[in-house]
Amino acid sequence: RKRFKESAVAATCDKCQAPFASRSKLFAHLRATPCGEGVVSRPAVEPTAALCFTVSYDEPPRLQEVLHHVVGQHGHLNWAVPLRVAPAAICNRVAINVPKRMLADLPSLVRRLRERLPDVDVQGADVADRPFAAERRQAERYIALVPWKCCGASP
Repeated sequence: RKRFKESAVAATCDKCQAPFASRSKLFAHLRATPCGEGVVSRPAVEPTAALCFTVSYDEPPRLQEVLHHVVGQHGHLNWAVPLRVAPAAICNRVAINVPKRMLADLPSLVRRLRERLPDVDVQGADVADRPFAAERRQAERYIALVPWKCCGASP
């Protein structure tokens, strides 16, 4: 003989009458469906994208500080080649996650960065489909990233 344990109903949704085994499951249901409108709060999440800049510099730039003035406090910079590896570079890529609404006018962002960073050649900006990561340096995905010291010359 098999005994089946009858599942206990700990909570029921007032709107759709769906039964839930726990209050946690009820609240997950309320957050995920229209049943929870006005009952539970949902965190407002603004969609973001990785804004990438191609830059040349002869010493580690103060790009983090300047970017925060230009695009706001949206996180840290991800370098395609980290600054400790390439403290000076002919070409490097840097990405920062920003709200997608800020991407409407990329030329304006580049112009403002160039104005605030005269010692850095900001060559352009675009949007990456994925962020940089140490385990998959994306030089192959974008452009050749060559530190100055590899060219046998100083900036």
